Amino acid sequence: MDELQPQPVNTKQDLSWVREVLEPDQLVESKVPLGRRRLGPGLLVLLWVLRIYVLVMTVLIVYQVWQALHP
Repeated sequence: MDELQPQPVNTKQDLSWVREVLEPDQLVESKVPLGRRRLGPGLLVLLWVLRIYVLVMTVLIVYQVWQALHP
């Protein structure tokens, strides 16, 4: 039964195959946070229009389902 349990992989020797498989630009020692990007006014308007569209379509779908279930 002990054979079926996975063994933890956390030593440098165990992870050496990862370095061999990855390309040089895929090897990263630490993550670099990028932060939020500033959006232009046109893109902000587009996002708000899409949000409103989703809300309107949700209301219409709920109304249609209600009408179909209660004729």
